[in-house]
Amino acid sequence: RTRHPNIGANQGLYARRHCCAVELRGAEHVCYVGQRHRRHVRRRGSLGEIWDTHDTVGQRKFGMHTQMNEGGSHGSNLTANGLMTEAHKMSARRPATFRGAWWAPLRPLYSQRRKVFDHRMPIAALRRLFFLAFLIVPIPSLADWFDPLPTFNQSPLVQIYGLPAPDAARVLRRGQQQARVSFEVANNFLSVANATESLELDGETHRASVVFKTGTSAGEWGVEIPYISQSGGFLDNFVDDWHQFFGLPRGGRENVPADQLRFVYTRDGIERLRVTDASRGIGDIRLLAGWQRPHQETIDVALRASLKLPSGDAAQLHGSGAADFALWLSAACASGTCGNILAWNAHAGALLLGRGDVLPEQQRRLVAFGGVGVAYRPWQPTAFKAELRAHSSFYRDSSLKPLGVSSFQLILGGTLIVDKDVAVDIGVTEDIRSKTAPDVSLLLSVRADF
Repeated sequence: RTRHPNIGANQGLYARRHCCAVELRGAEHVCYVGQRHRRHVRRRGSLGEIWDTHDTVGQRKFGMHTQMNEGGSHGSNLTANGLMTEAHKMSARRPATFRGAWWAPLRPLYSQRRKVFDHRMPIAALRRLFFLAFLIVPIPSLADWFDPLPTFNQSPLVQIYGLPAPDAARVLRRGQQQARVSFEVANNFLSVANATESLELDGETHRASVVFKTGTSAGEWGVEIPYISQSGGFLDNFVDDWHQFFGLPRGGRENVPADQLRFVYTRDGIERLRVTDASRGIGDIRLLAGWQRPHQETIDVALRASLKLPSGDAAQLHGSGAADFALWLSAACASGTCGNILAWNAHAGALLLGRGDVLPEQQRRLVAFGGVGVAYRPWQPTAFKAELRAHSSFYRDSSLKPLGVSSFQLILGGTLIVDKDVAVDIGVTEDIRSKTAPDVSLLLSVRADF
């Protein structure tokens, strides 16, 4: 059955409100009828169409602008006799609302009047679910998920220098800021000796740092403030049990007290370094900078630099006692060439060391460093990462492995995108070349962009 309801300009063509079907024909000559799940109207090209009681014209487009009379003019109200009453004129002046959009109630799967299954319902539901998922789980930018993990060798005789944690191959644009809070725990245990030298490193180094960076028209600028703690720690028993469980060599851990602090180096019978008392304090502050050439299409490359200032206590291994300057290139696949699942990054540079207070006679002046990494993102919020880092030795005139040879570390971890502007980095570092880095280092870092 059909009626001739009065439909105002601020009302959608919602036949169920009138408990009947709405027939479009005759004087109204409606040739364009909007769809419930479309933003714009669709051409039907036929007269006399019948809309069932569960259909509606999406977003009230029909009641606002999509009706057409026989004279071809827009804005006429649809009534039974094609005339616009005073009540309709008043309703046309009221602002239209937007019911029937994606947040409107779902129509039933089964039409009682037509006795058929509405096949459009699953499609509409999928659209709504996709849109909600898009809001709840933001799609991070490429820079969010395959940048290198912000860590470096945490050996007590290496972390005092200006060896940088590699940064992204894209610098912050003008007006952008970034803050990062990181916490690292490095468990050290080694005891090596030869005819003239002996070195013991038994203890834990905890490093907390705050980094703030800002983008300007002249590049990216930032500062890092670390807080260093040297102590016996708490991971000795865990690491020893881990080695026993997997059948790995214990390295003599069973022969020394757990959770003790003992950093001692002796050369030619003279004790050159001794740290046995727990301490904590500000480390060496770093000033950061980065520049990037614009309009890079295949590979993003950034030139980065850092200047480490002697603000930490060298006697407690909170710093080196001198300024260091690092310069390096960071590279990664550009936004247009990286896929959505697999990406890469790389960096290489040099570190110029000032003459510090820790083993100054054996300290080198120049150290080379670099690394490569891959990131695999099986789903949007999470990316798994594997990175290889290396650097040349920081000391000369020593045949002991921890002092006189290059270091290689493997870092396994990942990045979790918590929000479009917040990401969490987690990493575990193992020394591939044994005794040149801590047995294990743990990283937890939170970054926020604003």
